[in-house]
Amino acid sequence: MQPKNLKIFIVVFLPLTLAISILTSSGQAFEIPNISASYTYPTDEWLTSTPEEQGMNSTYISMMYDFISDNSLDIDSVLIARNGVIVEEAYLEDSVVNEALTQPHSSRNFETCIYQAQGKLRNWYSTTKSVTSILIGIAIQNGFIDNVSQTFFE
Repeated sequence: MQPKNLKIFIVVFLPLTLAISILTSSGQAFEIPNISASYTYPTDEWLTSTPEEQGMNSTYISMMYDFISDNSLDIDSVLIARNGVIVEEAYLEDSVVNEALTQPHSSRNFETCIYQAQGKLRNWYSTTKSVTSILIGIAIQNGFIDNVSQTFFE
């Protein structure tokens, strides 16, 4: 803000905001509602549920898929979690990827899946940061590095 605009703000808007706040307050103490929360603690596998069981309307999820399809959006996968539970997981393109991901975990062949799906370029954006942080955590846990502050040449 320029000095002239700052003076106008201090002289006009600040007192006006304070006056409106005082005049509109009810004088009663604000009470925080008592909300009971339940937590789902992580296990080896994610828990799954229906959208309705988690207080969601699956019609909106169907509408989302229609929107993605109607607008030819380049979306490969959808994962929706609510209350720590997966309510929707879908892989929208590359039948090879879908086939590999729908198999039981122990029989997945991701190398084959990756080689067969190489024809499509993918935007990873910030995913690389997440993968890097996971790998650093594994390296610390296994004693390959001491901590996140350790330099490359130490």
